[in-house]
Amino acid sequence: MKSKSLRKALALAMANAMILGVVGSNCSLTSASGLPSTTGHDTYVNSDVFSVISSDSFGTTALDSPLFSKNIGSYDITNLQVPTLAYDDTSIGVVWEKPENYENVADYHVYINGELQETARENFKENAKWTYTYMQSFYDYYETASDVDMVDVDIHSFRATNLSPETSYEISVVAIDEKGNELGNKVSINASTTKTAEVVNVLDYGVTYTEGYTEYNDEINAIIEANTKAIQAAIDAVPEGGKLVIPDNDQGLVLVSGALWLHSNMTLELDGTLWASPNSDHFEIGFLMYPFYTDTRDWGLLNAVSQDENAPLENIRITGSGTLYGNGWKYGAGNTVYGDGYTSNAGDNTQNGDPDVKNTQKEYGLPRYVSGNNAAVYDFGIQAADSAKKYLANLYNEDGTRKYSDEIINSLASKTKSNKWSKTSLKGIISDQDLKDAYATRASLLIMRNVTNVYVADITVENPSNHSVNILDSRNIATTNVKVFSYDGNNGDGLGFGCSQNVICWNNFTDTGDDNLGFGSSVGEGARDCDIQTNSELWMFNNFLREGHGGLAAGSHTGNGIQDVLFEDTVMNHIDMAFRFKSAPTNGGFAANITMRDCAVADTNQAWVLTTSYSDPNSASSTEAAEIAEFYNFAAYNVSVYGASQNTICVYADVDYDSNPQKPAHCHHNLYFQDITFGNVGGYGKYKNYSGWDTLTGCENSVFYNVKTISYNKKAVSNKTNAAWTNIKYCKNIIFQGTTLDSLNINSSNVENAMQAPEVIDTNITATSASDGKSVDLSWAAQKDNYSMTYGVETYVNGEMVDFVSGLSDTKTTISSLSPGVDYIFKVYVSDKTGNKTFINEVSLKTEGEDSEEIKAPESTTVKLTNPIYTCAQASFASAYTSDNRVRGYKIYANGNLVKTIYNYQIKEYKKGDTVSHQVGRLTPGIENEVKVVAFTDSGKEYTYDISKVTTLANYDYKAPVFASTAKINATVNKDNTIDLSWDEAVDDTAVGGYRVYVDGVAVYTEESTDTFNPVNGAYTTNKTEITLTDVDTTKAHTITVQAGDTWWKAAMTMGNFDKMACYNWTVKGLETTVKAYEEPKEEPETPEPGEEASENPSENPSEEVAADTDIVYEMLTGSEINYVNGEKLTLRSAADFAKFVGVKVDGKLVDKANYTAYSGSTIIEVNENYMASLSNGKHDFEILSKDGSAKAVVVVNKPENVSDNNTTVSNNTVAEVAADTAEVAADSSEVTNSSKNTADLNNMLIYFLMILACGTISFVVARREYKNRMN
Repeated sequence: MKSKSLRKALALAMANAMILGVVGSNCSLTSASGLPSTTGHDTYVNSDVFSVISSDSFGTTALDSPLFSKNIGSYDITNLQVPTLAYDDTSIGVVWEKPENYENVADYHVYINGELQETARENFKENAKWTYTYMQSFYDYYETASDVDMVDVDIHSFRATNLSPETSYEISVVAIDEKGNELGNKVSINASTTKTAEVVNVLDYGVTYTEGYTEYNDEINAIIEANTKAIQAAIDAVPEGGKLVIPDNDQGLVLVSGALWLHSNMTLELDGTLWASPNSDHFEIGFLMYPFYTDTRDWGLLNAVSQDENAPLENIRITGSGTLYGNGWKYGAGNTVYGDGYTSNAGDNTQNGDPDVKNTQKEYGLPRYVSGNNAAVYDFGIQAADSAKKYLANLYNEDGTRKYSDEIINSLASKTKSNKWSKTSLKGIISDQDLKDAYATRASLLIMRNVTNVYVADITVENPSNHSVNILDSRNIATTNVKVFSYDGNNGDGLGFGCSQNVICWNNFTDTGDDNLGFGSSVGEGARDCDIQTNSELWMFNNFLREGHGGLAAGSHTGNGIQDVLFEDTVMNHIDMAFRFKSAPTNGGFAANITMRDCAVADTNQAWVLTTSYSDPNSASSTEAAEIAEFYNFAAYNVSVYGASQNTICVYADVDYDSNPQKPAHCHHNLYFQDITFGNVGGYGKYKNYSGWDTLTGCENSVFYNVKTISYNKKAVSNKTNAAWTNIKYCKNIIFQGTTLDSLNINSSNVENAMQAPEVIDTNITATSASDGKSVDLSWAAQKDNYSMTYGVETYVNGEMVDFVSGLSDTKTTISSLSPGVDYIFKVYVSDKTGNKTFINEVSLKTEGEDSEEIKAPESTTVKLTNPIYTCAQASFASAYTSDNRVRGYKIYANGNLVKTIYNYQIKEYKKGDTVSHQVGRLTPGIENEVKVVAFTDSGKEYTYDISKVTTLANYDYKAPVFASTAKINATVNKDNTIDLSWDEAVDDTAVGGYRVYVDGVAVYTEESTDTFNPVNGAYTTNKTEITLTDVDTTKAHTITVQAGDTWWKAAMTMGNFDKMACYNWTVKGLETTVKAYEEPKEEPETPEPGEEASENPSENPSEEVAADTDIVYEMLTGSEINYVNGEKLTLRSAADFAKFVGVKVDGKLVDKANYTAYSGSTIIEVNENYMASLSNGKHDFEILSKDGSAKAVVVVNKPENVSDNNTTVSNNTVAEVAADTAEVAADSSEVTNSSKNTADLNNMLIYFLMILACGTISFVVARREYKNRMN
């Protein structure tokens, strides 16, 4: 048997760890599930507050009092808990929510087993040193530099250390005031440490420490590749519940490596530096942000991924004092490289409020990196540049020639430098799309996908080529005291939790080149096609966020919703947008039920921004558009902001009903801001965004209570922009109250106008049809408002709005592009200058004449389809309106189904444009799709363009194959140290590409194997369902595992010299069996002579090996006493390793293996229903046997009183009597049964006859008993 120990088979189930519910990811292009609901996502929702905010009447009248209070209610803390996996053999971390009444809470007393420990703040100082140090410096600086009283954040976490392994502790917490007096009652929780983990040390695997590499050659590549193999071998060797240690190097040296792959039930303790290879070939390309994405990225330095929807990876901890170093960009600032770009500049760049890193606090100096883009990367990047260059080098023309020569690629650095690194500096040399695609390949540092139970703590993540940490499609996540240093590297996001649920993120420090704490839920219709889970149950607190584009950053990927978020007690300094909610117009989805409270912010461009006009200049992927997103049910409370240079609050729904009616109608609504103070506003001087510092566009049903600006920056004063609430547009139901109205230089007319809709004083409308029936003249009376008003008209046919016009200053208008003989309804509205839209009345009218004229043919009848991807393409066709102004719009059909109706008003400048361009969605992947465009009028006239066809990309595949529940491995152990294996084939929605075979966790490689195995490449043992293993020690038992992997078009695609894309999907659970050691064939036992008794239970004479040493008592993880439910399987789990499994005993007797299924995780036994049905009511002793011990449990069987058999019911109170009668009747048939006992060769007919006889006997007995009962 040829084998390489480069990947242990992925662990199949949880070890002894916190076990929480699993939410899987499901993808189907044929059955989209629609937009997720907010129902059930309310873990962090204050129901008392949000029941008011979410009301339809919210914002229509002033509130009686503020919704939030910090001095009413209980002093008791709530929700005391141990976050996911926040414990080991010597420590336990706890967090809690602060009391309702927390105004006078200064700190918390923490008790362990009744003994008082240090306070929460004292513990925070030791266990979150970076966060504590920067917070302290922030408050020290702004105490005198700011005219705003900065909110002092509450610290509500604690890490207990120096504990004993496998010990239970009672941890109690109570709030205290400034004097140390306890407030309220202690709240307690019991938590236990784990046993001491088995340690694997990477030094035992032959790794080589170096000073790190920023370039490479053959010699360096050999060192890196050897390191990668050695570290991976060490990872694979970590047993369930074990720990891999990467120690620090006392000379400051590092381990340079390529991509690494973690498995379930392990801890990585990183105390040294893991340095990413500068050679992007050491990172498989094939990471897809979403299954339907068309760009492709490199996998990360550290990865944990499962594509098996039935078996996520589980229980992964990443801890330690070391660093994940991405080697992405050169050191520098802006467009200036520091020195050679490879020597750290930590501490050279400081900002107001930073620690004294020049003198007394040098250890807290931060590095800074050059600011890149898709052109500058060729000069500024290290690994980032290498991956982009490799991509360009592997692009080919249709004739097979290189698209870009080495000479061109090697010149890019100097060319972008000579053009000052602008995004257009390579225009005409590299195509825009190629630049984007090449740039998209950059690797992130830590990628986790489909993992249940994640803990990341204490490590530093620095200088990624792309994102720092991406935890995707996962659940039950805890991150604490993670330090991220990526400023100002392009796209250098900090901690990202895309499409993940149940996240607790506390005590972290981030200094990033993009968003600090990022959340998202995919984009477009693809998000629903794949049933990607909504991003929800997110709790963030006690973090310090510095630099970066967004602090709390939700979006722009909003497709399946971001919801149930509590963001509190966080300090932000020098963030572009402190509270950032963004979505692109086509991304779809929402953000809802968001609470932001008790935070301090300084030196920000925009304190709050809620926008649907976002666009990503670096995006290389195309997707099918969805509806435009909305943000709603937001609450912001008790936040201080000093130095908002561009916007205090910017709510911007991307609408412009007057000038750009084609933009989709939507709004952000049900927003509540309370007790927010702004100082030093307007440092930009001139308005940059929407003509105001506080600006609302498309905002409805919202209240601003005690939202006060107290001072302006001197630049705003000199530019005479020192005013509040100057821009309010397209808004409705807005309330300003409390000290909001005391804001310095508030624009009172705007505020008053926003809070008072126009008054309708006359509802009369006159409508007159033109004689040709193609237009209608409308007029109405002027309405009443204290300020200017405009009017709008909506046109309806058969209840559908087919047109609208707004921004009319006159009280009359002509509605054109109508059809003769059609019944219309015209609804007229009045709006004030802030947007309060008020209905005046409606009028019905049938236009003159009859529409008998067919639609005039457009200039061209051809529909051109371009840029097809999976489910959409771009259609362009000649405007029918320019030929015939009765044309109202277009119906678009895909494969005979109406997928979109487009009205003219949804087309930009439709009256002027000769061509209409629109995306056609809901196409079928991988086929030639037929697209039909039909122009139509209000009267129902239609004109059909020429049918057009387009072939879309073949379907994407991101789900692993599936084995049937009955699938199994068949094994024959041979004397010559070989094992013949065969197994039932797996099925896949595309195709099964191959199988990986493992013996005792060691991969089996054959001549068919093209590479060492990892979770995403296509290497396999065999593509058949059988194999003969050679060189196996068959004197021992072995565990055989078979995993199945798929193949699909993108995974199998090659691109130049690139290997096949690493986006294959492999099972995690697979098939497993244990084969016994080889045994010489035994002679067939003689047939017993008549009268001799054979064993009534074959399993009482087993050939299995039994436990040799039963001194070890393993824990039965499913409990020591179990109540069995009739008719179901019984599942038992022993803490023993599955490799040691021997058998099962019930009531002291071995159970035949046919009666149960055994598999790993640690040892899981499923006893089948038939065997359980054979047990009598009462207690039964179950025992899972291992080679060195056993786990025991008492199973209580309690069957229902009535047992139905062939529709004959036997009452429980007559069972004993019926049994006696049965014995009496059976005696009459003793001759038959005795003769059958003495017959060696019963045929099937006799067996069948006996079964009928037995059934008849029982029926007779029951009937006789029933008769006796009635007679009595």
